[in-house]
Amino acid sequence: MFPLIRKLLARITPFFLRKHIPLAIAKHLYFKGVFQARLFGKSVVTLSSNGHQIENEIYWKGFENSHEGLSTQIWAELVSRVKPKNVWDIGANSGTYGILAKSIFPECKVSFFEPIPKALEMIHDNLSLNNFEGNVFALALGDFDGTGSIYFPEGSDFETSVTVNQDKTPSYVKSTEMQIEVARAESIIDLFKLEPPNLIKLDVETFEVEVLEGFGRHFPADSIFLIEVLTEFNAIKLRRFFTEERYTFYNIDDCKGTMRMTRTLEKSDFYNYLIFPNSLSLNLEILD
Repeated sequence: MFPLIRKLLARITPFFLRKHIPLAIAKHLYFKGVFQARLFGKSVVTLSSNGHQIENEIYWKGFENSHEGLSTQIWAELVSRVKPKNVWDIGANSGTYGILAKSIFPECKVSFFEPIPKALEMIHDNLSLNNFEGNVFALALGDFDGTGSIYFPEGSDFETSVTVNQDKTPSYVKSTEMQIEVARAESIIDLFKLEPPNLIKLDVETFEVEVLEGFGRHFPADSIFLIEVLTEFNAIKLRRFFTEERYTFYNIDDCKGTMRMTRTLEKSDFYNYLIFPNSLSLNLEILD
């Protein structure tokens, strides 16, 4: 009875009321279905939700107030100002970053990289709901071409946080292994004759270094990166690709809704870093 009541409340509550309900409550009123996703109150894209955290938070609070709210605002501002020709959503999950980019600048070409079958279904659904075209690659990018593994808690076939060839399931939970395809970005660019991206969302749960190594001779040095940096160890390894001479760094705290410029790449205060190439001259109001 209670799950049915929760679903009914989620479905019938209008947005002008939803946005005032604390996430501590809304996360238990998970919404399943198709909805109009809003950015600053304006409907910008249609999304499908299976009740998972990302879509549920967007349903209740809008893009700008979801768990990566500031990152999403920055992303939207970048797409609006830069008008990127090629956008890559790496570790796309349901593809919300790539879908949002396409809604803001329809002329951009968006490529999604995601190995989880259930997440791929959601990407295809979201593209279809909006009549968008996109390149959807059912694989994980990495530093080799071949097969790898991801791990889920037993009985689950969907997670928002999986890493190639690393079982991050808690030790007290039994895990199951799923084999996936892994490819170097260099190989994908050559095989499909793609142009390297100039705006990238990279969220692969500490596998970021391997993804960047896989670009090889096609490394997009002049691309803007919104990248997850979860540990200081990973930040140190990433500095090899992002030097202080070539890039400006913004540490994003989506929890507090704040951002600070740093001299070099560090562990993120929450999840993400904005890495901006100095070769681009652009005045972004959201960075002021």
